[in-house]
Amino acid sequence: MTHFAIACPESPGHMNPMTTLLKELQQRGHEITWFGLADRAQLVRERGFRSVVIGEDEFPPGSYDSILRELGEKSGLDALRYTIESFRRGVQVGLDECPKLIRECGATALLADETVLSARSVAEQLQLPWISVCNALPMHPDPDLPPGGFGWTYGTTHYHRLRNRFGYFFCRKLMSKIDKAIRNFRTLHALPHYHLLRGNASRLATIAQISRQFDYPRQEQSDWFHYVGALHDASSRAKVEFPYERLNDQPLIYASMGTAQNRLYSIFHVIAEACRDVPAQLVISMGGGGRPGDLGPLAGNPIVVEFAPQLELIQRASLVITHAGMNTAAESIAHGVPMVAIPVTNDQPGVAARIVRAGCGLSVPLSKATASRVGRNVKQLLANERFAVRAKEMAAANRQAGGVKRAADLIEHVLEDVDPRQAFY
Repeated sequence: MTHFAIACPESPGHMNPMTTLLKELQQRGHEITWFGLADRAQLVRERGFRSVVIGEDEFPPGSYDSILRELGEKSGLDALRYTIESFRRGVQVGLDECPKLIRECGATALLADETVLSARSVAEQLQLPWISVCNALPMHPDPDLPPGGFGWTYGTTHYHRLRNRFGYFFCRKLMSKIDKAIRNFRTLHALPHYHLLRGNASRLATIAQISRQFDYPRQEQSDWFHYVGALHDASSRAKVEFPYERLNDQPLIYASMGTAQNRLYSIFHVIAEACRDVPAQLVISMGGGGRPGDLGPLAGNPIVVEFAPQLELIQRASLVITHAGMNTAAESIAHGVPMVAIPVTNDQPGVAARIVRAGCGLSVPLSKATASRVGRNVKQLLANERFAVRAKEMAAANRQAGGVKRAADLIEHVLEDVDPRQAFY
């Protein structure tokens, strides 16, 4: 059996799919130790895993909620820069503290969210095999794929590839401080340097919670990269109270702007106004970004909750309005529900572009998200059967990808008799 050290952002969009996968591994007899912030340690324990706190000086108690509050009020490039700076601080904590703590706990492998940019260096210093899990849109580049933070269309012409190269150059500039911290660590420990974007994903195995059919076609098909589809299971999540008695017989529209960029209250008013004249019942989840009363009166009197049992509501829904976070998008795809995407920042524009290309939804840029435009998209999706058909086809592709059990099978398979010196290239 393997003792996994876990490194993962502790926002629900990353934590929910990761803990679902960890439950499967735990049930197979593997040991789990989660390395994370003090603010989330109790939640980790409630989900049944051992928790080791890191970063108490850099992220003292109360920091997590403070970061979410500030991030929730930002959008676009401003939000992206704030996210990257938060990642930089986390990278430094990971490099400074995790090698010693992982060694002390006796872990024999590292399982890391792909966005934990310190993971490769920590694993190589400890000579541990490591595996990446893409709970967000996969980050590692391909000549034909634009960076996830850009909502650019797919193309294989010289123009498209030149545009993509510019996009990746811009991303590396934004991440230069992270790159410097990693280079300093690797120099200190006599580890060879690598390209931050190209070398960040594990070549032992990188697992993505999307299907091949939903992603843009990749020119560089690698035997270490695996599409497994959505990683979710309602039984692995804490129970969330919801007024089910208020639901009626009308089609259900579920709207959520996620758990990070969720304090842009004006967009909830836009969504409510957009759905006012639609013959459907609207449920809005604020994702912890405030209380329902903070929004004031909303057009059409939708059901508004601070948190929602998202999986259960998506299963009932005829349409999902989303910020195009990978977690909500993956769950909607898994249940064959069309989406109206209103991307805010980070990888959301890239997810939204894939939703449109897959034919299972429409997208409206946040800057152009008026009630009339969102309303037209809502009505078009509900009226045109082809979107529902494509959503069901994407759901079938998601099932065929194998989900949680295939992800766990892959992890177990690649760790059999692995030589840590061959775990990267």
